[in-house]
Amino acid sequence: MALLLTALPAAAGAQSLLGGLLDKLGGKNASGAIGEAVSALLGKDEVKQNTIVGTWTYDGPAIVFESENIANKLGGKLLSAKGEDMLATQLEKIGMKPGAVKITFNADSTYTCQLGSRTTRGTYEVKDATLSLKKLNFTTLKTNAKVSGSELQLAVEADKILTLVSSLSNLSGSNSMLSTVTNFMKGYDGMQVGVKFKKE
Repeated sequence: MALLLTALPAAAGAQSLLGGLLDKLGGKNASGAIGEAVSALLGKDEVKQNTIVGTWTYDGPAIVFESENIANKLGGKLLSAKGEDMLATQLEKIGMKPGAVKITFNADSTYTCQLGSRTTRGTYEVKDATLSLKKLNFTTLKTNAKVSGSELQLAVEADKILTLVSSLSNLSGSNSMLSTVTNFMKGYDGMQVGVKFKKE
């Protein structure tokens, strides 16, 4: 499935091909979803540290686009829903279910993330629309951040999703469960993958 999807062209003709393919794969309301505007766009506004200080609860995966134009060319609403379903299924296998993960950003630029009995600690930095996470004894991961009221969206390139999950869940090493999702996402320029949180 992933090979078929990543082979689709990211142009106007892809919309009908994608719609037909996902109809066969069981996509919901495929024909009506093509071309719909999506609100899941990459953050472009500066994120202030004081807007993210506090505790946030994981709400689900996010598929985001650089612009509405790109989203519409790719059949954004449908592609986003399908990708999020795939990602949610894989993340749930490692315990990342809505409500199960909490991340607390402290005013001293440290963060703590709790997933079941696993606790991850590190430091963070906010600059423009970039939130950098550095888990203790781990390389720094830069994410695109977007805050909308009580919602926080963190997004990365598809091949960085495992690193993002590791930063949040203390998961180490490779995870073959996410390989299908990564291959699916990498075929689309202008699209990123990530996670959504709600503030407590």
